[in-house]
Amino acid sequence: MRHLQNPALESKLGGRIRTVVEDVRLAGGLPVPILWIGRIADTVFIDIAFVVEPDQTDAFCEDRVRRAIHSRLNDLAEDLWLVVEFAHDLELVE
Repeated sequence: MRHLQNPALESKLGGRIRTVVEDVRLAGGLPVPILWIGRIADTVFIDIAFVVEPDQTDAFCEDRVRRAIHSRLNDLAEDLWLVVEFAHDLELVE
């Protein structure tokens, strides 16, 4: 899992986000994602990209992952901007 992170993001919050993403990933049998976490003012931005085989996932899987992560982070004091994407080509998400 690679991270590009705003240094102002508290390590406790960043750690919680990484733990939630990892728990959801393991539960779904998904590969290690590319993870970007950032913060601007009162908004935390999380962008998660999974590179998968063509028949490994579908839109329903993407929705399940997004809902699972959002439900575990919806108690944050900050606003949450969450993007979950699945791609077959690593070059498109790096």
